[in-house]
Amino acid sequence: MTGILPSAVNEGVLDPTNWADHTMWWSERSRSRALLWPSEDDWFSNDPLGMKAHTHPDASEVFFVAAGSMRLTVGRTPIVLESGDYCLVPPGTYHEPLNVGDEDLCVWVVVAPNWRGCRWKAENFDEADFLGSPAFEKTDVARSLPSDALVAAEVISLMPGKELGRESFSKTERALYVLDGVVDMSIERLSGRIGPHEFVNVMAGATHTLRSVGSDPARVLSVKSFDPRSELNPCTEPSPTEINHD
Repeated sequence: MTGILPSAVNEGVLDPTNWADHTMWWSERSRSRALLWPSEDDWFSNDPLGMKAHTHPDASEVFFVAAGSMRLTVGRTPIVLESGDYCLVPPGTYHEPLNVGDEDLCVWVVVAPNWRGCRWKAENFDEADFLGSPAFEKTDVARSLPSDALVAAEVISLMPGKELGRESFSKTERALYVLDGVVDMSIERLSGRIGPHEFVNVMAGATHTLRSVGSDPARVLSVKSFDPRSELNPCTEPSPTEINHD
């Protein structure tokens, strides 16, 4: 699962360029990617939406700050997130990020669901778009993180040699981001070793396992994406602008 890209960590330090080269996950249930905001730029260098505040109609978004500092305005509430912080943005809520540090900002995001035709709204906001507020938490210890009906997040801790048993979720996708340590992962017949700031996505129905193989405990951020409308897309056909972003 890894090896086709340079390591996300170089001599113990996150390498923003290598990290941001990780493949974007894109399905109807969810999408996730590593976003890079270089310190000298005005926006993320690899975000197709462009420099726009926006909402995700009927979809939640998870932000995890891997490096740097970010001011995130959610609804009418601004918060500052530092490296290691997690934040959940409620469905349909206005949000706008800003790099407020002196270094590159690295943010891992998960949006769920990701229905064609209603992936984002970047104009014509109304009062309802500003009603939501952020829910945020540190990821320094194993715990449940702010979740809702569309995403469930937690930090999983595995002592050396310990394994997260075989799991499979028929209508749920799962994104796994290694915070610390080294883990061997298998997804069906695929297997590989991933370390800090590397991540994988598990499609719905795929059996997968995790095993801590380093000398130190492993901590893994797990984000499950639920889609209560998985049998029916309620959205309209995509606009020409959105098709360009597919």
